[in-house]
Amino acid sequence: MQNKSKTWKLISGGNGIGRNVYVKKTQEKVWETIQREHTGNYYLTSVVRAIHALSSVAVGRRFQTEKLTFDGAAILYQLDNDGNVLIYRLEIDSDYKLHKGPQTTGLYQVQRQANRWQTDNKRRTEIQLDHRWDGAHYAAVSGKFDDKEQAGRMLIEHISKAYSSLCNEFVNCSGNHYSLYWQNGGFKSDKHRDHLASLIQQAMLAGARVHWLAHGEGAGTFVRALQVLEKQLSPEHPPMQSPAREGAKKAEHQKALRQYLNRQKVYFSNPRGVGTRKKELEDLCNKVGISYVGTKVNPYDMLNKDARRDALLQHGTVATALAAGHTFSEVLGLEEIPQTIVNTASQVLSSGSVFGAAAVGAYGCFLVRDKLAKINAYVRNLPSAAIRTAQSTFGKGNQRWAA
Repeated sequence: MQNKSKTWKLISGGNGIGRNVYVKKTQEKVWETIQREHTGNYYLTSVVRAIHALSSVAVGRRFQTEKLTFDGAAILYQLDNDGNVLIYRLEIDSDYKLHKGPQTTGLYQVQRQANRWQTDNKRRTEIQLDHRWDGAHYAAVSGKFDDKEQAGRMLIEHISKAYSSLCNEFVNCSGNHYSLYWQNGGFKSDKHRDHLASLIQQAMLAGARVHWLAHGEGAGTFVRALQVLEKQLSPEHPPMQSPAREGAKKAEHQKALRQYLNRQKVYFSNPRGVGTRKKELEDLCNKVGISYVGTKVNPYDMLNKDARRDALLQHGTVATALAAGHTFSEVLGLEEIPQTIVNTASQVLSSGSVFGAAAVGAYGCFLVRDKLAKINAYVRNLPSAAIRTAQSTFGKGNQRWAA
């Protein structure tokens, strides 16, 4: 690329593999900001991935402006005569949205197409059990997301990190897919519970290997589905029709079904809902017969009972010092705090209230901001901890894999 060093900056490529990607010098600071702040930010991370993916973009018309639009951002680029990608503009705007299809609760496929994961709009009645990665079919149960398209794009990271033996290059092969049980709200719905239970049962009766990822509020749905299966596998319940039943007594049949169910595995990511503490999840899986892989708790999510119990004590926030016997005033390093605030804060923290814990953390953040000269060691990390707690509990922080 000749005579362009004053106008363009190379940001991807340059190693002889794929296309070189350049950004206009006037956009260089925008790119540097994106690189610096993308960690933990879904939208900015999507921009970084999309830009690096342009190095393998299909051949297009030279100097024809193309616009790549996705959630929260857009990239305007051209191909020059040498086949380099020239990014003219990076636009970060929450108004950019991908086209959304129907959002009805149900089973969908999330397919790998053109270097992206896209949720197909067709609702399915059965899991395609013969489609496997590394000997098993992969499936996810969604928690809260804006739409099924966003869930499909984000949950693949949870799957890949939960089942760490998976090779990313293999997972991201074009034509791959995983199953998504998308829930458009209604996480306590008996209808959703029974539908999910029937999908697990389908795989069980087929003796198939399915590796599940239950996310957020979807973990609560998965728990209730397992409870339904537990009743169906009890000696009092009429035996299910399956290959295992042929010529077998009822007790033998139920034992065979549990062995089939044990071929399925489940990992819980950022779980929420009744019965979703780590110990409860592991005990239920062992009782029903499905293989328990593990649980990843978002330590800043106050809607998770384990996190609510541990987060304030483990991340340098107000409760750490209170648990050590210090007063609220001592913790904040301040002498003048209205007594009513002291009393209220102490009561809220001791009550274990979800909203109270997050509110006290946020209050401490603002209070300390005005009194930075007096802050002590107990609350040096309070502002960032309070922000992350608020984002995870009330915002969208729980959608991402917990770092």
